[in-house]
Amino acid sequence: MPENNRHRPLSLQIVAVAPSCVVWVATRRLFLVGMLPLIWAAISPQAWAGNDETTVHDPHELPLPSQNDAEGLSSPLTTPADLDDLWLIDSRDPTRENPCPRFHRYNCGDWTAADENGFLEAASDGIPVCVWIHGYQCHAESAIQVGLEVYQQMRRLAPAEVKFRFVIWSWPSLKNGPWRIDAQRKARRSDIEGYKLARVLEKLPAHVPVGLLGFSFGSRLAGSTLHFLGGGSIANLQLQSHSAPGCRPVRAVLLAGAVDNNAFETNGLNSCALSVADCVLVLINRLDPALIGYHHLEKFRGTMAMGHTGPEGISATCVTSWNVTAAVRVSHDWRRYIRNDHIMGPITSLVLFFGSSDACVAPGSATTAMGSR
Repeated sequence: MPENNRHRPLSLQIVAVAPSCVVWVATRRLFLVGMLPLIWAAISPQAWAGNDETTVHDPHELPLPSQNDAEGLSSPLTTPADLDDLWLIDSRDPTRENPCPRFHRYNCGDWTAADENGFLEAASDGIPVCVWIHGYQCHAESAIQVGLEVYQQMRRLAPAEVKFRFVIWSWPSLKNGPWRIDAQRKARRSDIEGYKLARVLEKLPAHVPVGLLGFSFGSRLAGSTLHFLGGGSIANLQLQSHSAPGCRPVRAVLLAGAVDNNAFETNGLNSCALSVADCVLVLINRLDPALIGYHHLEKFRGTMAMGHTGPEGISATCVTSWNVTAAVRVSHDWRRYIRNDHIMGPITSLVLFFGSSDACVAPGSATTAMGSR
């Protein structure tokens, strides 16, 4: 006991210690309250089943896809790809001899080896390039299967006369180590992957429209790609030359965006992203259990996820939020987005550059970036 407390009455000693005890108890209770949504999402069967009890009612409620809608979308590819050009760019396991991503082209039901020059030469025809970027814990085979399913859905929803080049960006996102430590690593890795993707896209002819479609950490990767294309830098990486604003049509859709909600601010991680983007559509799900816990990724009370709150601190008209909580519900599953025609229909027209000329107006319950939360 400290010397100055030794001769004090016991009642005064208790009063002196009480404030620190109160602070400790209050901190512990706040932690437990903050973890309740994650605990409930993990142990509740109703949460993962997406029953009506967990639905947030919205005047523009989007229906979940029926069982029939979900059937017939699994790979191998069942939709003819004669109209389109499919590519796989694999940045996994680089070697000293081949540090660059590996290119593969879909041909007659199989993937054949190609190279970057072949990809750039094919892109000279000027048709839109759509890049699908998967999220966390996706191995190489799953990246291909999921990417082909996304392509099938977009091909089915797009008019037959619309041709596009579909690219699957496969990056090393498999879990390796304790969850929190590994998630931090993959968040940093997705930032670096954005540099690799930006290096490829900057070499495309200037007249080629580019659409980015990312899920979870894939949304973070898409944001960093825009940032690098706009001349930004992360981890001392920066493109030698970057796109001038407006020189290339670029759009992006962030599904379940596991990226800081202030990433597009002036001092944010992707502060240069909006300088090159015609439109960035952010889909919001306020019941996503992974996004609810995102602010614990870096520290106890960090930044919230953009996919949970929408973008914060910006007034750019090229950014639009779309609240799809009522359709996706308590889930962090790409299928809830991709297999829902009411969600994928507008997304397809946006990233493939057809339909309404007013691209950056989300359907239904859209709100601007500075709109109501």
